Order: sequence, then structure tokens, then C-alpha cells
Amino acid sequence: REGQLTWSSIKSIYRDEYDGLMHKLSVRGMDALVTPNHKLLTTRGLIEVDYLKESDQVILMGTSEKGAEEEIYSDSFVELAGWIVTEGNYEYKDDVLRRICVWQNAGPKADRIRKCLRILGYKFSEGTRGESNNICFAISRHDSRKFKEVLSEKNISMEFMLALSQSQRDLLINTMIDGDGTRRKNNNLSFYQKDKDRMDMFQALSTLSGYKSNYHFIENHISYGIETNYYA
Repeated sequence: REGQLTWSSIKSIYRDEYDGLMHKLSVRGMDALVTPNHKLLTTRGLIEVDYLKESDQVILMGTSEKGAEEEIYSDSFVELAGWIVTEGNYEYKDDVLRRICVWQNAGPKADRIRKCLRILGYKFSEGTRGESNNICFAISRHDSRKFKEVLSEKNISMEFMLALSQSQRDLLINTMIDGDGTRRKNNNLSFYQKDKDRMDMFQALSTLSGYKSNYHFIENHISYGIETNYYA
């Protein structure tokens, strides 16, 4: 659409060899190494990198993509998807899905998971290990397989994201942050993942929803006395 940045399928990919000086661009939300004559979208229009001015503002993304006009999935299903991706696991036996389990400490978040399951009419059981207050919501095999028809892996997909309304995308983002993230002052939100594919899809979801985001790899972080690597 004229005057707007919109999502579209990739039309072509250009590849070639290059040996020479390049331009390094590093600003908040962007870290790029580009060849001479490469064009960038700025508030002045498309400008070759060689002629960028210090005052130029590079446009990194457009407004949020319009959500689906007719909701395909219920809000409860969308929220449950967020909990499963961040706090759940697919359990298999002989390569056949046995059940999906979602883990959460007793409290408001566990209450939200339980409410979603009940609204959806899913059959499930609850259990804890020993004296722990960490509840395991074990979804029946039949309902687990119904869920897997939409999300074949423990990750959101582009097809799923595009089928959601804008309010449902916000719901999914906030649920995933409640599962594996933190909220700070000034609405500064962070999301953490060890799995790069899940982090990539979360960033795609954020961008699709009109939110600027970036992430980096954290190495050798000590958490509860254990060294770990993750994306944030």
C-alpha cells in the first residue's frame, strides 16, 4: 500500500560476491554491515547509505499488521498456546504424542491455565511432586492431539500468528512474557529463551504486532548456582 510498510512474501533474493569496504550501521534496534549504494528507508525516503546524514532517521519497521477480521481461535486457546510454549512440553512414546503437560506454581498463573482448560472443555489432571507447589496440568491424549493439529511443535508459527486478531497477538505476547519473561518500569518487557527458534518466532510476533524488539545471546550466566546460556 502506498506510503505504508506492509508484510508480503519474499519476491527474490540477490546473492553475489563482494570484496571491498562496507558501511557499518549501528543504532538501537539495528546492527548492519552493508555494501556501498545500498538503499535504506528513511524519513526522507529511500537513501543510498553513502548519502545518509547524521540527522537521518532510518525506519526499521511499520505499524502493526492488521489482525484477522474474524477470529479463528478463542482467547482461551490463544492464552493456552502461550502457556504451553513457555511452560509446557510435548510427551511422546514411540514417536506418538502421549500428552501435553504444563507446569506452573500454584497461584494466579496456575489459576489462569486451569481456567483456559475448563473453558476449552479439555480433559486434564493436576498433580504435584512431593511437597512442591509446582502443579503439572496433564492434558488428555485426545485434547493434546487436537492442540498439536494447530501447533505441531512447541512453538508458535507464522500461520498461527497471522490468524490472530491484534488483541489476541497482544494476549499471546503478554502470556509468553508471564511465562518466561519479566516486566520492568516504563513498560520495558523482556523475554528469555534457550531455544533460538522460539526466540525468533517471538520476535516475529512482536514485530508483526508493531513492537520494536531485539535480542542477544547471554553466555555463561550463573542461575541458581548453575552456568547456563540463553537468549534475551
